[in-house]
Amino acid sequence: MENVNHFKAIAQRLENANQNFLELLQTMHGFDRSQAVKIFNTYRKLKCIKLDGVGGRWSVKHGGFLDRDVCGRALNYVKPVK
Repeated sequence: MENVNHFKAIAQRLENANQNFLELLQTMHGFDRSQAVKIFNTYRKLKCIKLDGVGGRWSVKHGGFLDRDVCGRALNYVKPVK
């Protein structure tokens, strides 16, 4: 039972980290929720952000990833075909 509580705490920290990053994108640049989710997913796929599992926060690997134009490019990112 104790392990279950630990897993729930980990899952809650991950969910909080996801929500905090989405809110950051929405308040910082005025993206709507669906746009913020797309940017977040793109950054995760391209490994532009990393998770601090203990603190429960996502952080960008370089501050430039939070610039408005870079977020806009991530919003319009299309995965290249190999």
